[in-house]
Amino acid sequence: MPTNGTSPILDCFTAMLLTATLTFASGCDTIYEAAKEADEDLQEFFGTSEATASEGSGTQTAASEALETKATEPTEATEEARSGNESSSIAALKQSADLGDPQALYQMGENYATGTGVEQDLDKAVFYYGEAAVRGYAPAQYELAEAFANGTGVEKNIAWAMRWYGRAAYQGHADAQFAYGVLMATGRGLPENPGEAYRWLLLAERQGHPDAREPREALENRLSPSQTALEKDWVQLFKPQPSTALSDPPTVLFVQYQLGLFGYNAGPVDGLMGPQTVTAIEAYSGDHGLGPRSSISETLLIRASGSLVMAPCTMPR
Repeated sequence: MPTNGTSPILDCFTAMLLTATLTFASGCDTIYEAAKEADEDLQEFFGTSEATASEGSGTQTAASEALETKATEPTEATEEARSGNESSSIAALKQSADLGDPQALYQMGENYATGTGVEQDLDKAVFYYGEAAVRGYAPAQYELAEAFANGTGVEKNIAWAMRWYGRAAYQGHADAQFAYGVLMATGRGLPENPGEAYRWLLLAERQGHPDAREPREALENRLSPSQTALEKDWVQLFKPQPSTALSDPPTVLFVQYQLGLFGYNAGPVDGLMGPQTVTAIEAYSGDHGLGPRSSISETLLIRASGSLVMAPCTMPR
């Protein structure tokens, strides 16, 4: 979701990661006070620490400006929407979106988010981002994650945001890799995992993300040389991969974590569909009337996330 180039929640978590404490970089105290009133989940994370870093000593980052690079060539409707008569271009874009074109769906989300050619409507923006995201379009997956992470146009759900950051990150989206790494390093939405956080920040840094180096270096100081070497080897072998299946690592991580919160032992939260995860899915599905099932379904994801923005919706267009 375009937010003038900043993602408040990522700014604060990044600043906290850089200080390796629960104190705040200069300027994050205001966001903290707002978060205390609005989000019990953040209250739990911030705890009782009220200290802020000395004036000017911290670092705030900006991480939410979406990549302009597209995974596919622009459609004719999308090109028309960017130039020419505004009303006819929006109509052509919507027609393409109604046919399920991921890029057109994403652009409709951008238009509603910014009020470009249409009346600004954040609910509709999230809807269109969601439609494009489930079709595997990485920029839309990132914007959908931003919406859930910041509670923009939708109820805040950081765990659900982590799934979408992760799906875009696996496709090579640098902003998503940065966000995924920062939140994983601070244990937001998923259990804290400094090693995996390091690999995603390193990937983002190698793609030129301007804010990735400092938190990556902060994490490197927490890891052993052998673990750092292991993560660097993983990064060397990394290749972007499509994100449409319900068995991708970010989705499995989300399900493992949520099932654990519900009291089902899904085993390690590692993104792998091992026997404990399968057994937990079977037990949860049976207990909640989802029928005999040993794999992740869209219905299970809806139940686990409390969100309907993960599959084509029935919201009026």
